[in-house]
Amino acid sequence: MAFIRIKKIKGYDYYYLVRSQWDPVKKRSTQHIIKYLGNAENINIKDIPEEHRDNPKVLSLLALSSTIQKEKSQHMID
Repeated sequence: MAFIRIKKIKGYDYYYLVRSQWDPVKKRSTQHIIKYLGNAENINIKDIPEEHRDNPKVLSLLALSSTIQKEKSQHMID
């Protein structure tokens, strides 16, 4: 299962496409980075690999990010 992890570094959000995998020996889940997506302000659907573009978790975060960016730009205009 893939999802987007958000890391805040020096006040900026950065996105990583991550998948979880069960390790039967250690009996715990491990996470592996599939792709670094970049700064949250510059992300779009084309940055996501095609096999993960229809994932509901990925799409919901991109929609939320898009909404936040629109609100920020609206406040800059006002």
